[in-house]
Amino acid sequence: QFCSQLLEFIKGKAAQLHPNKHRTEHIENGLDAHFFLESEAKIQGFKYGIESLTMSLQKISMLLQAESNSTSQSSGVDNALQLNSQYSEDGLRSELKAETLFSSLLREKLFSKELEVEQLQAELATAVRGNDMLKCEVQNGMEGLSCLSHKIKDLELQLLNRNEDINKLQTELEESRRELEILRDVLQKISKERDILWEEVNKHREKNMLLISKVDELKSKIETLEEDILLKEAGGFNRGLRVNRGKYSSYRCIKLTILAPFTSERSARFNVLTVLQKSVCKLSRLSQVSTYRHQETQCYIVEILMVSALINGFLTSETRYFIVSPCWKPSVEGGNSSRGGDASGRVDGLLWYKDSGRHINGEFSMAVIQANKLLEDRSQLESGPLSSFESGPVGTFVGIYDGHGGPEAAEFINDRLFNNMKTFHGAEFIPDNQGVSAEIINKAFVETEEEFLSLVKKQWLIKPQIASVGSCCLVGIICCGLLYIANAGDSRVVLGRTEKTHKEVKAVQLSSEHNASIESVREELHLLHPNDPHIVVLKHKVWRVKGVIQVSRSLGDAYLKKTEFNREPLLPKFRLPEPFHKPILQAEPAIVVHKLYPEDQFLIFASDGLWEYISNQEAVDLVHSCPRNGIARKLVKAALHEAARKREMRYTDLKKIDRGVRRHFHDDITVIVLFLDSHLISRSPSHGPMLSIRGGSGQFSLVSRDFLTLHDSLWAVGIDVDGNLQEMVENTKMSSSTIRL
Repeated sequence: QFCSQLLEFIKGKAAQLHPNKHRTEHIENGLDAHFFLESEAKIQGFKYGIESLTMSLQKISMLLQAESNSTSQSSGVDNALQLNSQYSEDGLRSELKAETLFSSLLREKLFSKELEVEQLQAELATAVRGNDMLKCEVQNGMEGLSCLSHKIKDLELQLLNRNEDINKLQTELEESRRELEILRDVLQKISKERDILWEEVNKHREKNMLLISKVDELKSKIETLEEDILLKEAGGFNRGLRVNRGKYSSYRCIKLTILAPFTSERSARFNVLTVLQKSVCKLSRLSQVSTYRHQETQCYIVEILMVSALINGFLTSETRYFIVSPCWKPSVEGGNSSRGGDASGRVDGLLWYKDSGRHINGEFSMAVIQANKLLEDRSQLESGPLSSFESGPVGTFVGIYDGHGGPEAAEFINDRLFNNMKTFHGAEFIPDNQGVSAEIINKAFVETEEEFLSLVKKQWLIKPQIASVGSCCLVGIICCGLLYIANAGDSRVVLGRTEKTHKEVKAVQLSSEHNASIESVREELHLLHPNDPHIVVLKHKVWRVKGVIQVSRSLGDAYLKKTEFNREPLLPKFRLPEPFHKPILQAEPAIVVHKLYPEDQFLIFASDGLWEYISNQEAVDLVHSCPRNGIARKLVKAALHEAARKREMRYTDLKKIDRGVRRHFHDDITVIVLFLDSHLISRSPSHGPMLSIRGGSGQFSLVSRDFLTLHDSLWAVGIDVDGNLQEMVENTKMSSSTIRL
């Protein structure tokens, strides 16, 4: 029974080998031949071993069956043979045990062989999977190879096109070389012609110099003849000449103020200017001939009693007084007062600067750099009376006027704003209140705006483009220990304040800017114009009001304040497509009143051209760490260095760029630094150095505080540093009154 079970087990295992054989037939084509043959040989060996084992087991079972039959047949034999049979049965049992042990050994071998077969099957399956993966990789490689072949063809075509382009470029290069050779020959000829022309220019220049000298001689002769004619017609002109000697001999001046009585109509004033200019020349000649004249200062004071004078082509015999007096005191620094000197400021190319000076409340420094073809910045510093009332307050007035579209508006503000403020203060002066008020400053701004708009209206048909001219306006006034800041536009004033705890100077911005790039300004514009969705437009990454201007407050810019100026003949780029019912820009300034403390060291007033390149703290640190003398010029140069760095160029190369073109690199820049003397501010001085400076103009006047008493109707005419006459007072009626010069 055991043998039959063992046979059935072996037959089952043999049956399991047949499916493996069929499986090997399916994968025979995809595997390696050597591996397949080796595996087949192992399987056949296992098969033969199993078959031999099966045969041996069958033989054993037959022997066992025969033995059992023989034992059953010999059961009737005599007892003599039983002992022998028992021995043989014991032997058979021992043999059966041996066969059992042998079968267990064979079973173990069969189990080990089964394990080997399973391992071979696993290896075979792994090999099949690897073969499939290799097939996929081979297929992918073939596809990639086909793509690469297409790309190679495209590259070959591109290479051919590139070669054609190179050939064309080489041909063009050869042609350019030939043209360059031709141009070199032409350039040599031109250089020779230039040298010849330059020699001719030098010859003509020499001739021109000779002609100019002759013309000057002729002019002097003509002037002498005209003077002689006027002297003869005036009759006895030099009889009443009297010179006040010594009183003004120590004064230094570069221009004269002429105060001349005149009783004719206002319409004749322009004709009188020419006569007055000639009269100055006559006085000079006569003083040299008959009286003492200070040869160093060229300064004198003269009273002339005229019996008759030639005015506008007719003779008048009424008595006239011509008073010529110095209008400048010596500068505080004792420097030269001539043009380009320290008193009037110096000029270095496009840079104008006044390195140092004194005002009522301390010291100051000024500088202006020009970038536009016409300088659009204007500035002024006034130290002295802040009211037209004689006993009104005194203080320091600073104005920064950053023009745009042209210099006309800034120039107008420079002439009118301070005078308007003095006029309003004088009209509303109260003895108990010696200070300045925000209301007066605001009225001065509004009045100046109305005056300029009136001027635009008068010149609209003649010069319509003046309607597109405007100016930012920053004003600072120091009076009675208070600092008044009024700003309309994007100029800025920064205070340098000492921090006792950290022993450093901190920057404090005192002015608020009105530029559309600031979010709060855009919100203000939307609140003022809620029905206009295009009140602020982002144009070329820059916020602009109505897409044309960056500032939201200014003086001027009539085309954005009154619809009557936003039409032809104004240029189309300034005209808005739709009408507006209220002014788009405002002229009213934002006014701040700041009490000055001993910790407040200095103030930096500057147009936006400076703040574009220098931060508030950088400017304050520079002023704090450098000497006061020339500090405004240092700030301007620091901004120019930064502008050159941003353009990746050298400062020396930037300096070589002329005005107009320079505007592409930086804007006009104006800087005024006021140093604050806490002792002077706390005392609220009623007098001090009186001065009036116009930044960049080359005109600098230190006004004398002497008094001249004049009678009758007067014309006041000033001679500027260029020798031109300027009207200063228009037909002022006086009777035994006093004028402060």
